[in-house]
Amino acid sequence: MKHRLMRAYMLVCLAFVSSFISAQMIQSPPLEITEEHDNVLIGIWNGSFKETDAITIQWQRDRKADGSQVIFYQIVERQDTFYAQDKGRWHTANGQIHQVTDRMGVLHPVAYKLNNKGEVRFTQNPDVLEESFLPNSYVEIRGTDRSQFYLDKIEAFEIKTLQQTMKAYDQLNGFHHSPSEGVQDPRFVGVWKGAERDSQIKGITKMWKMTRNNDGTFVLDFTILTNGKTTKHIEKGLWWIKEDKFYEFHEDSEMTDIYTFEFLSDKKIKFKVFEMAIDPNNKTYEFIDTKSM
Repeated sequence: MKHRLMRAYMLVCLAFVSSFISAQMIQSPPLEITEEHDNVLIGIWNGSFKETDAITIQWQRDRKADGSQVIFYQIVERQDTFYAQDKGRWHTANGQIHQVTDRMGVLHPVAYKLNNKGEVRFTQNPDVLEESFLPNSYVEIRGTDRSQFYLDKIEAFEIKTLQQTMKAYDQLNGFHHSPSEGVQDPRFVGVWKGAERDSQIKGITKMWKMTRNNDGTFVLDFTILTNGKTTKHIEKGLWWIKEDKFYEFHEDSEMTDIYTFEFLSDKKIKFKVFEMAIDPNNKTYEFIDTKSM
């Protein structure tokens, strides 16, 4: 139960990192667009390359005759697949393609050449490779329009990402588990006491009095002994039972911990952590409550 005390000294932050593509942005002045657009490059083109053994990037690029373009990306990293869309402008001059996109900004000119297979070979300047996620040389081939496929995947990916983000946020804030889904087992109601030494932090002795009320509220009164110094700490929250698990929501941290439990007698309960919000990898912590009233 000591981990509850640690909440008062820990700050949990949720960071959400999105857009693999946007990390490749180049800060440059706005691109000056010309009227030259090589007809060879107009239409739907597909490309792919393996960035690492674990990451493969595929794309569909739709270059329009008016100089606009839409790019769809599919990034496969082991078992995960990510989708993204980018838009921008393009033009050609002196055997090079010049591009600017919403996500990447202004890109360095890239030389291109149509080979005898109907493929377009793009070759980048080695001196600027560090500013691009693409390899030195890559190929695009003509393809059919799969824009709707990508749009559907992007929508589903964004919904899934939002759901995962909200779930993580809810778990951190205790809302993932609702007291309304559980019940108050009368066996847990009353005043319970316990104590432990060196259980989680060496040199610290903790004693507690837990008062569980039949309305699902609790008051937890801690006494902590450290190097001869006594500290008091009180926590309040909600408790409930669901599917043979004990749930404990703490108001100060807004987090919920889950325990399995075993009645050693009608006045002794052994709790073992099942899911600890502040330390999800801790699967060994356990303690005993003894009923005093």
